[in-house]
Amino acid sequence: MKKSPFLLVVIISLLFMTVLQISGMNRHAYAVSPLTSPVTPPLTSFMHTISGKIVLKKFQWLGGFSKKTPAKNVTVTLKNVFTHEVFSVQTNELGMYVFSVPDQGWYQVKPDIDKSIAEIVAPPFRFVKLKKHDTLHEDFQAIDLP
Repeated sequence: MKKSPFLLVVIISLLFMTVLQISGMNRHAYAVSPLTSPVTPPLTSFMHTISGKIVLKKFQWLGGFSKKTPAKNVTVTLKNVFTHEVFSVQTNELGMYVFSVPDQGWYQVKPDIDKSIAEIVAPPFRFVKLKKHDTLHEDFQAIDLP
């Protein structure tokens, strides 16, 4: 099969332009921040996730602790330590909660459990640090005393 010189020139030109584009992108990759497009959000805008489960344990004098049951409809608050921005969610029927947080930083996670549900929350709150694209899991136990 005989190749035409025109086709060969086109292929070499395309390869040469591709190499120039790649080398140019590497040279300017650190100068342009963040990477954006008109269709998608910036790469730095990905959300961080903090999730967990809250279980309820009832203390019984003769039998010790009862089985763990999910703490339903408990409000969990998330507070940014530096900006004081507050988020809140409710636990579902399995006692699970999920926060989608836009910013990195230090946060306080605290379940707001009413005294009618439980006397003690262990731990009462947690401080967590969100870093780049973190997904954290923080569990709590609510203990109801007789």
